[in-house]
Amino acid sequence: MLTLALDTATGVCTVGLVRDGHVLAEYDISVGLTHSEGLMPQLDQMFVRTGIKKEEIDRIAVSIGPGSFTGLRIGLAAAEAMAYAWQCGICGVNTLEAMAYNIPVDGVVLAPVLDAQKGNYYTAFYEWVNGELKEIRPVQMADAEMLINQLKAYAKVLLMGECEKLLKHLLPAGISAAPEQMRLPKASSVALAAEGMEALTGERVFSLRPYYIRKSEAEELWEKKHPVFRLCEEKDLPVVMELDREAFFDPWSLAAWQRELQNPIAVWIVETVANEIVGYAGIWNVAGEAQIMRVAVRKSLRNRGLGLLLTQELIRKARESGAEAVTLEVRESNLAAQKVYERCGFVSNGVRPDYYEDTHEGAVIMWLKKEA
Repeated sequence: MLTLALDTATGVCTVGLVRDGHVLAEYDISVGLTHSEGLMPQLDQMFVRTGIKKEEIDRIAVSIGPGSFTGLRIGLAAAEAMAYAWQCGICGVNTLEAMAYNIPVDGVVLAPVLDAQKGNYYTAFYEWVNGELKEIRPVQMADAEMLINQLKAYAKVLLMGECEKLLKHLLPAGISAAPEQMRLPKASSVALAAEGMEALTGERVFSLRPYYIRKSEAEELWEKKHPVFRLCEEKDLPVVMELDREAFFDPWSLAAWQRELQNPIAVWIVETVANEIVGYAGIWNVAGEAQIMRVAVRKSLRNRGLGLLLTQELIRKARESGAEAVTLEVRESNLAAQKVYERCGFVSNGVRPDYYEDTHEGAVIMWLKKEA
């Protein structure tokens, strides 16, 4: 079995060829080149120097994380494209586990770490026992204090990976760093870690996903600016009730909200930005018609499009629940809300006079019907 392996999870770009557990070639570069410009030339040079043809490759082993978001995407995309083009298999390997294959010795806990930014680290703890690698603590993200406290439980620990910042801390006795040449990712270790794994073939080569643990910075920035929707849960009720009081003259009680969450014909959602609830909305679906019960956005965040997005998501939920039509009532004086509903496709279908108890104004009846 001839395996081509690559690891682009860190600043090191490493590629290698391993046949039946024997390392034929390994090519590591850590001089600051971006993986997008260095990976393919590196592979080409290794094939030229070894004389091995791409058609001889039985499978590709690729590191899938945790690690650099961009690096992982580059390595995985390249591996998938090659596996599909060469009609060979592909295996995804945990980056931290692969590093533990750098030092296959008993009697020491191996703690590979990768910089997760903002003072945090990706890590897992491993131990070799009679030639078999055992995971003794699963992959996690931890800050330096938490990580060091966990490592105190073991008599002898070797830090691996991107541990330079950790070494600046006062480490307890028994914790030291592995030699640099054995510390960082190696493609040969990725290949060895993949031995015994079932390879994906055909269209399935594109089913691998990077193991990110946390969201990328780009995704976190997106969520700070863009809402995320989910079903309302009881834990959300304190904030939902606060918004309810802010938006309506007749806010519901806690008992009423608890009943709503148990109501089989009701669907309630919350809108979050940066994990903070900024709006909520709900429907009752009766005989294929969804009645919008309430829609509210935090007062300080109105006129930013959040109400439009919330209503559009609610309509989608109504369709999912089998509704053929959606209806609502809105105050005659609430022209801003009426414009939002019109943008969602609602049309006015009359007025209910003297509908609202606090002002005795009428309610505009609006409908959104499924197109035939």
